[in-house]
Amino acid sequence: MMYPKVMTIIAMLCCGVDSESIVSNMNFTATSATTGSGALDWYGSSKIYQRQTEVVFDGAEAAMMYNNSDPSVYTTCTQSITDFVPGAVYQLSAFVKAVDIKGADSGATVCVEWSDKSGYIGGCYPNGVKGTTDWTNIKDICSVSDKATSLHISVYVRKGMSGMAYFDDIMLTRVPPGPPLSAIILSPAYRGMITATEPTLVSVMVLCKDELDYDYNTLQAVASIEDMSTGKTIESHTLTSKDIKVGGGTTLKFDINPQTGLKQGGKYAVIVRGMNTTTGAVVQEFQYNITRVVDSAPLPTVYIDKDMRLMVEGKPFFPLGLYAGNMNEDDFALFSNSSFNSVMPYDQMNLTQMNWAQKYGIKVAYTVKDDFCNHSLKCNETHNDVTVITEKIKSFKNHPATLMWYTNDELNLEWLPQLLQHQSLIQTLDWNHPTWSVLYEATELTSYINTFDTVGTDPYPIPTQPLSMVRTYANDTYSLTYGTKAIFEVIQAHNLKNYGHETGRTPTQAEARNMVWQAINHGANGIFFYSYFDIKRNPDVPFETEWARLNTVAKEVVHFESILLTAKVENPMVEADTANVSSWLSVRSHQLLDSNAKEYVVFACSDGAGTGKVTFSLPASISQTIEKVVDEGTTPPTTISSMQRSWSQQINKLDAHMYRVTLSN
Repeated sequence: MMYPKVMTIIAMLCCGVDSESIVSNMNFTATSATTGSGALDWYGSSKIYQRQTEVVFDGAEAAMMYNNSDPSVYTTCTQSITDFVPGAVYQLSAFVKAVDIKGADSGATVCVEWSDKSGYIGGCYPNGVKGTTDWTNIKDICSVSDKATSLHISVYVRKGMSGMAYFDDIMLTRVPPGPPLSAIILSPAYRGMITATEPTLVSVMVLCKDELDYDYNTLQAVASIEDMSTGKTIESHTLTSKDIKVGGGTTLKFDINPQTGLKQGGKYAVIVRGMNTTTGAVVQEFQYNITRVVDSAPLPTVYIDKDMRLMVEGKPFFPLGLYAGNMNEDDFALFSNSSFNSVMPYDQMNLTQMNWAQKYGIKVAYTVKDDFCNHSLKCNETHNDVTVITEKIKSFKNHPATLMWYTNDELNLEWLPQLLQHQSLIQTLDWNHPTWSVLYEATELTSYINTFDTVGTDPYPIPTQPLSMVRTYANDTYSLTYGTKAIFEVIQAHNLKNYGHETGRTPTQAEARNMVWQAINHGANGIFFYSYFDIKRNPDVPFETEWARLNTVAKEVVHFESILLTAKVENPMVEADTANVSSWLSVRSHQLLDSNAKEYVVFACSDGAGTGKVTFSLPASISQTIEKVVDEGTTPPTTISSMQRSWSQQINKLDAHMYRVTLSN
């Protein structure tokens, strides 16, 4: 049930790697008078970084010292690395010692960043250490983009912090590539669940990485559905070496009708085996368990349907909420008088708080994100991550306020084995609620795909990045999970100065609205703002003002909620008087067929930068002509002039439009 890269990472975490580090002067032994830091190949400010020999790790000759008393000063000590392989996976490791490191962020650490010819495209950023600590091993797994043309590694202390730190034994070691195949279950996408009505198809995607020096002529893939009670193969398909798309994917659709061909209550498995045709050996195997639910059995209280909608007690539900801290009854009362229906509290909710949530009609994403040994838990045989999570699940899985379990808040791939274990544990303990994870590195999502039922990413562009960062993250979230996961995106409502950044401001109402609709148009079926505790402390906008702004944005989403929770349909054809309209305009469409006048609803949003006069034309799948177009994204709604099958309107940088198109009968 894992991907080749995932299995390789787990093996590496358990057993180590044999290849050599590509970091030169990893212990800062060699000196230089021209790098600023005093260490060969490591470039940094001599006012902050200095090679020294008094405080070193485990008998090394030297270490890099950071010494800075001014938290407004932020600088790194960096080495450029040319001997890297684009698309490869690397283990990052460093030993770090903190001495009175102060500030809001995570402290002294190490990072790897990569770029293409246009600039930065990704990186890995493990949390560091602060306060005063002994030597601590900081680790991460870095999946370098196959588009990377340059890469560098840095030791540093996060922004807005001060104190002393020491760095030593800096390593970046390639994880040996495994066999090239991977598999993703496309349908049934949610926990292998097949009901009386959905999904009507069982399908799997077989992916093949382009690995150097691999003999693809000896490779074939066999995908089958097997009865777990008898071991019998029900249906099987073979992809020969000529069928396998190297560097791409092939979708296999099984012929069986899952409603009639699989017995009710039956346990089955979709198994994909990579075979060596020369030896006949199985070189890879992926198994996805599926269950044909008994028709008369109740469905889960909360689950994800085939259209990637959250279903709550049989009805579609659009979670719309905020992250929060420790909540009291007044907080829940405030939420109940707003347009929000959900909350994700970082603090552990007790029974009294959960009862308040239920009293005021607020659903809770209950957090188990910190329940990891060697992270926030001190574990022993009787008190560990499994026992702690089990106790929480059993305590609140039947509480009516529980919406889902929040399992991962930006943990890096070092934690992958425990994340997989936690996902399996929660699925076993609670059939009735999905899990939700949020990650900041959208490009890593495929590696995490078996660790969550729903997912989100959290781009925070303001003030240093373009608003289109939201579009990019949301699009990556959808594409790198292959449309198999419900997406609940996280939208910035905080001033980054709250987290030690030199520059920052609270997003304006127009920016918040634009970011929300960018995310929705790229597939989000839920939105959470970050965060309730931040809008109480943002230095530039009073709480009452920001709360009113966010409520106004949320109220508009609620207005269209019933439409957004119908199945999506084909988008209109789009042209503009500016080039590359698809690079800045996002579109999402729905068709309401049960209304008196058939309606086609189109949501269109700029990415915060693009602008132009846009013409929308009905897709070929709609045979009717247009009777009327009303833009409900304006106050009051505006009637738009239209032709028989098209309409045009100027769209500006922060615009989000909602066109309700009445079709001829």
